[in-house]
Amino acid sequence: MPSSWIARAKWAIAECTINLSRWREARSAYESYLAAYGADKKDAKIAEATRRIGILKDLARYQALVDEKGQRKAFDAQHQIGEIVLTKLSNPVKAIIEYRKVAANWAKSHLADDAMYKIGTTYLSMGEIKKAREALLAVAEKYPNSPLADDALYQVGQSYEEEARKLVAVTRAKTVQKAQEVAQKGAYQRFQAGRREQRDLNIDRIAKLRKGGKGKEAELEVARGAAAQSQYNLPNVGLFAQQAEQEVEALTAKQLADRQDKMNAALRRAVGAYQRASQVAAADKAGDSLLRMAVIYAENLKDADEAMKTYLEIVRQFSGTAVAEDASWRIAQYHEKQGKYAQAIDGYKAFLRNYRRSAKAGGAQFAIAENYEHLGKWVDAMDAYTNYVNNFASGPLVQKAKEQINWIKTYRL
Repeated sequence: MPSSWIARAKWAIAECTINLSRWREARSAYESYLAAYGADKKDAKIAEATRRIGILKDLARYQALVDEKGQRKAFDAQHQIGEIVLTKLSNPVKAIIEYRKVAANWAKSHLADDAMYKIGTTYLSMGEIKKAREALLAVAEKYPNSPLADDALYQVGQSYEEEARKLVAVTRAKTVQKAQEVAQKGAYQRFQAGRREQRDLNIDRIAKLRKGGKGKEAELEVARGAAAQSQYNLPNVGLFAQQAEQEVEALTAKQLADRQDKMNAALRRAVGAYQRASQVAAADKAGDSLLRMAVIYAENLKDADEAMKTYLEIVRQFSGTAVAEDASWRIAQYHEKQGKYAQAIDGYKAFLRNYRRSAKAGGAQFAIAENYEHLGKWVDAMDAYTNYVNNFASGPLVQKAKEQINWIKTYRL
């Protein structure tokens, strides 16, 4: 690749003109680069320049439509510009600028909501979470009847869940380490401040004695000050170290509590976004949103009642779907974990009735048998294990089911 600053400048000029939406000028800049350095077969940018020239031709065509007076598809052309810049030029910042033109200049077009959604998801890909949420929430607020409204809210919910996951990743060890660094720095600063104060007082006394013509007394004060400094150092090093240890414990407890509060706050905001997504008319993300809500309630916020209420709502609204299958399974498991074995049996039976072909069907049949055992209903348990052996002959628990049948016959019947 050419190493001269001229080559780098030519390439930079082309990129700058892209950022200014001057597509024809950018194309000319790349053509100039090819004319100057196209013969260098080792220059990896030659192929890229050729590729971009073709892309810029398309961009110029779409820009001509955007600029054409009375062009009824100008909004579509502008949207295409955003798509090309994002996907073919891999320039997310510039793509956002182009999508914003659609939302701003053609707010009532059928692509305005899509453009705003693309702005939000592009910000997400860049890690600009706050800006992403603002754009995605704007989709739901400005275009409540859009098929993308629930998708946007679902993405907001996902972003808050990701925020909570990152907080979980901050382990106690890291928290303690951070607290130790803060406490040690504070202890060192206090110790040094005390030393400086002792030293300054000693220097001041010596200066006054010398000024008063008391040279011998000043020399004695120098010796006394050194001894005093030593006496200060020995006990205070241990004292400040002890204080630092106490501060580590206090800081760690506070930081862990703050982290938990932040996690819970993020999760509740996720629930709020999912709740809104589930309420969008004809939303295709409604079931997924409710399922995420239920999982957060059950696994993170430890609110079993709200989790169960949400699972039941999913089963009621979306019977026969994948999310309802998942919710139905979780309902049965919830009852089992709570020790409500009769209700767990009912839950697993309901799961089998509705999702006989599910990959979890065998597990449900086996769980029915186990829950009958918990209730001491040995004949029912044996029948349930037998059903597993007969209906799931290739299942991973066939041998275990046979063993349980023999055990029941031997010890319980």
